[in-house]
Amino acid sequence: MPTKILFVDDEPNIIDALKRMLFTMDKEWEMNFVLSGHEALKILQLNEMDVIITDMRMPEMDGAQLLSAVREKYPHLIRIVLSGHSDDEMALRSTAVAHQYLTKPCSSENLILTIKRAIQLREYLNDKNLIDLVHGLKQLPSLPELYIKLDEEIKSEKVSLQKVGDIMSKDIMMSAKILQLVNSAFFGLPSKVTNPLQAVNLLGLNVIKSLVLYVKVFSSGNSFNHSFLTINQLWKHSILVANMAKRIIKNEVGDRIMESDAYVAGLLHDIGKIIIYSDKNLAPQLNNYTKNNECTFTEAEYKLLKNSHSEVGAYLLGIWNLPDNIIEAVALHNNSGLMDFDLIDVSSSVFIANSLILGTETRLNFLTEKFGADKVSQWFNYLSEFSSEKTADRIN
Repeated sequence: MPTKILFVDDEPNIIDALKRMLFTMDKEWEMNFVLSGHEALKILQLNEMDVIITDMRMPEMDGAQLLSAVREKYPHLIRIVLSGHSDDEMALRSTAVAHQYLTKPCSSENLILTIKRAIQLREYLNDKNLIDLVHGLKQLPSLPELYIKLDEEIKSEKVSLQKVGDIMSKDIMMSAKILQLVNSAFFGLPSKVTNPLQAVNLLGLNVIKSLVLYVKVFSSGNSFNHSFLTINQLWKHSILVANMAKRIIKNEVGDRIMESDAYVAGLLHDIGKIIIYSDKNLAPQLNNYTKNNECTFTEAEYKLLKNSHSEVGAYLLGIWNLPDNIIEAVALHNNSGLMDFDLIDVSSSVFIANSLILGTETRLNFLTEKFGADKVSQWFNYLSEFSSEKTADRIN
């Protein structure tokens, strides 16, 4: 059955260009093209669709308004922004309603790959064993109230950084933890951050939202501190991966939005471990299996649970409606077989960062084969900026 995709752009020449770019996909995709948000909603009333791709700046109904309506009425649709406008306000509004954000000009290869990967991710996380595992776990956290309030503010027509700072200030405990984190050596900020508004201005809303999730989930994991895995180990490892992934994107790609997404994905990449290893029955079983079979925890998870912390974390972030590129990075951070390394993107940056920090012979040999010894050496130099340790505790 072909994938059904709806393209929306108010410029006829862009629509014509998209048709020319994608003519090779006619047999795989059923594509519809319209010139306005209102036309798009009429099409959706009459036809089942899998993906919607829209411009942001359009008359009467802009892309953010359209995707907001689509999210409410057709939540199963994959929502992608394809826009020539990348200013802060537009980017901010799109993050609340879009799974992916692409900028024009966008090559046919990149557009096709993005759509295919988004569809593949949905199928990958729709595994019955994974669903049963996640919903059977006792420590599945809910979205923090502060995150929900921040999300609602971002979705509003008149989003204000001042208002975001005010919302954060009302949650004293969460604000204190985030400020403590922001002022740690991992961030390397030039001056001390003293209030939530300053943190938002310096780091951006996406990073702040991810820190809220991070603090909430890591706090929920305080019930476990195993001899083989501690919350502190995970905390340090996650921040290191986040910083490293962001630095790789900055130097290899130079895209500010992608830098932010890489940081968020790196920060949350091991969130599934908090869920799995908070289970008092599963944790010792997995540890014993690694000892008896001389394997990694990830290998033990696949053997005993048929899924790993990567899929569990990605599934949870999917429930929380985080962007697809972040979910994908979390899902694939230990799975090179499903990743495309031709382009450095959010997923590959997190995989590379995690591999460099773990520092196992297998991982480093893989990176050297893919990218060459000089590039791997360059990345190791980045890593030395964040930590004197080039390897981490055995937590893979």
